Amino acid sequence: MKLHHILRLILFNVSHIFFYPFTWLFLDFQSRGWRKVPLSGPVIIASNHISTFDPPLIANAQPRAMHFLAKEELFYNPIFRTLIVAYGAFPVRRGMGDVWALKYTLTLLKRNKCLLIFPEGTRGKPGKLREGQTGAGMIAYKSKSKVVPCLLEGATEILPRGSKTLQTPSIHVTFGKPLRLDDLYNSPPSKEIYQEVADRMMAGIAELNKL
Repeated sequence: MKLHHILRLILFNVSHIFFYPFTWLFLDFQSRGWRKVPLSGPVIIASNHISTFDPPLIANAQPRAMHFLAKEELFYNPIFRTLIVAYGAFPVRRGMGDVWALKYTLTLLKRNKCLLIFPEGTRGKPGKLREGQTGAGMIAYKSKSKVVPCLLEGATEILPRGSKTLQTPSIHVTFGKPLRLDDLYNSPPSKEIYQEVADRMMAGIAELNKL
């Protein structure tokens, strides 16, 4: 294992040790269905995106160490960069085709890692899901990974708009069964297939909202 991977694993576990108790003790935190996340092999957790706190909350809700894409502007501050790198973040340039980020994403999945993806591509409003983006479907298709839908609720109340004080709301994270995507994975690649994969991701997340 390369040194930077070892350091990231150490940082993840150290930050996990400190943030994990805080999550469960102060946030009325509930995780449902976490056993549905495969413990090995390439896995994509496809979640709705409602707050800056989403990645660490989802990380603490299930057993896998995760990686996730984050806009490159978040890496400009060295202190914040250290924190998000500890949780597996790596930069992506939004609004343009970031070939490096795509290749690195596929490399991680090829190495049987767990990747957190927000198929909507940007933060949305609680209770309202946007359309899934083609890029999310393409990553799943090219990696042939298992995709676990995830629904996060309550995260926007940790730091409500206009507030300067952290709150302690109820946080619910729900995981569903891995999606059945073999029919799409076995189809010839196309933009339409990628979009269909993304649509199924969003449909899987929407189903969790009914539980």
